[in-house]
Amino acid sequence: MKNVLIAAASVMGIGLAAPAALAQEEFAIEFSYDRAELITEEGAQALYDRLQDEIEDACEVSTGSRDMESLRFERACIEETTRNAVQTLNSHHMNAVYETQTGEAVG
Repeated sequence: MKNVLIAAASVMGIGLAAPAALAQEEFAIEFSYDRAELITEEGAQALYDRLQDEIEDACEVSTGSRDMESLRFERACIEETTRNAVQTLNSHHMNAVYETQTGEAVG
């Protein structure tokens, strides 16, 4: 098992109620995975799905109101953190999954 720390910069531009993880400019998510998961695209897809769940939880704005600005903040946080995570993992199969999911190349 390997652990990876994924750093993400806060994308908060205005005074929103930020999730606990984003109370600072940057935060880290510790994520455990087995490097063997990256050998196949199916394994990379399963890892990507688990990683997305972790990132979405970390970026969630957990206030009572879910206004458009909060939703935009969450989406930007998820997108940036996912991109950073995929770059950190540095795997051909993970890059392919990311490109399929987002329509964007890693880099």
